[in-house]
Amino acid sequence: MSLKSIIIAISVSAVALSGHSKEIYNTRPVDISPGIISVDTLPTFFSDCHYHLRIEIPRRCSNPKWSVTLQYADSTYSTIEFLRPGSAIADIDYGLPLDIIASDFTPDSQCVTTQQWHLVKDIDPTVEGWSLTITCLPDDSELICSVGQRNPLISFPVKSEGLYRITASSQSAVRLSRLSLFTTETDNLSSVCVSSLDELSERLSQPDTGIEGYWRYLDRDTDPRRLNTGGNYRLATVKSPDGSVEIIYLGGVARNDAKWQPLMLKGRLIPTAFINHYDLIWYDAFGAKIDMETSADLIDGAILKLNFPLHGGTIRFQKDTVRTAQPVNR
Repeated sequence: MSLKSIIIAISVSAVALSGHSKEIYNTRPVDISPGIISVDTLPTFFSDCHYHLRIEIPRRCSNPKWSVTLQYADSTYSTIEFLRPGSAIADIDYGLPLDIIASDFTPDSQCVTTQQWHLVKDIDPTVEGWSLTITCLPDDSELICSVGQRNPLISFPVKSEGLYRITASSQSAVRLSRLSLFTTETDNLSSVCVSSLDELSERLSQPDTGIEGYWRYLDRDTDPRRLNTGGNYRLATVKSPDGSVEIIYLGGVARNDAKWQPLMLKGRLIPTAFINHYDLIWYDAFGAKIDMETSADLIDGAILKLNFPLHGGTIRFQKDTVRTAQPVNR
């Protein structure tokens, strides 16, 4: 089914829901007519995702077919199509193979890649239901799609960057057993102040201006069971046009290196009525925001102290005398 026909079919959807978290669990599967089953919109930025669609095949259903479409911010899209050839009329007909086609398309609907599977091995003839899950954990760099009955029979990666909508459709009468989506929304971790390491180096090449500058890990006073730095890395602080101060990650030895790339936001300092004291927004190793009762202090213009009272500790960074945004070997 083309993307155009899927969009048109939304007007006849059986279930059309959006949101960041939902769960439909039918203990007795519900009959679904051909058309859109569900349209789910994801947060612009998310750290994890779990999508689960389970379809049951009705008895005497001939050549049941259904699909899932992933739409991206750059107007590309991917489809995962399912076809169970034949009709399950007698018990001997159950456990028929399942054909799966996964395709990627350009914005003008040109197919660029296609993968196909013909599932025969390990099919349970007593189960006439198929599950599709699309999952991403906080420390994953891609989404994993898995297909199976009770357990996954195949798994393959799908693009995660820019994913904003998942559409489930049926091209024949099927039954819906489960449809769930759970995501954790995060902030945009891109700097609005600088777009390259050279630009950052140029900006911070001027004489020391207090809160702006380069920082490297100094020490911590924490309970490692409740608060961990995640690594020994460098930071830069740059004043933002809105009056806040961006804390920019520059690299080093950090947990979850696949997620953290130079120039991503590690936090933000919000000025308060107190001199050299800031409210703090901090992003942990998985990109989750920490901002409950967090604060920061600039001490003697040379130490940046980050306070996490609800997590039981503080972390300190010292002003770095090496004034460059490029990687530093010590």
